[in-house]
Amino acid sequence: MRAQQETALSIIIYDLEFTAWDGSLKRKWSGKNEHREIVEIGAVRIDMDTGSASEKHFSTLVKPTINHQISSYFTDLTGITQTHLDNHGVHLETALNAFFKFSDGASHFYAYGEDNDVIRENCELTGLENPFVGKQMIDARSHIQAAYSLDHAITSADLPSVLGNAAAELGLKAHSALDDARAVASALVPLLLRGGKDIG
Repeated sequence: MRAQQETALSIIIYDLEFTAWDGSLKRKWSGKNEHREIVEIGAVRIDMDTGSASEKHFSTLVKPTINHQISSYFTDLTGITQTHLDNHGVHLETALNAFFKFSDGASHFYAYGEDNDVIRENCELTGLENPFVGKQMIDARSHIQAAYSLDHAITSADLPSVLGNAAAELGLKAHSALDDARAVASALVPLLLRGGKDIG
């Protein structure tokens, strides 16, 4: 019974960093061999009974399957180097299974953008079974932007400084999947608590 209560009150807020090239966003990854391959997954678990983050968090690097070499543009954006990725990255299947295990029992998954579509694309691209099919995977971006009257161009990394909340003092690194997940949490959790129900 206790485990069931914990399950109902636990959510996951996650973020992905994926392969990119100069201009790929504007092109919508339509260039030759451009795919939104996951390179980093970061997530925090939130106890919705208290609105606080669990001490446990999830962070892993993922080796792209198609484009093994990340671009200098991506490295400049995220700080992830090819050497670090080669030495510490894992295969996509390993990463997704570990993320799924970390999130066991969570009722909802929230991202600031179409991250669930990126997971689906990666599974289709590599022929993997998507472990998150059937899960409540929610894009909270429009809800956050509407609630705080934010411009559409505001990214997850911008949230702490734009909103002036406590997360701005934590020194979160932009385009770090885990830190971006923490930034989204700082904006989303108050909305969920105030609304008394899940956004979705």
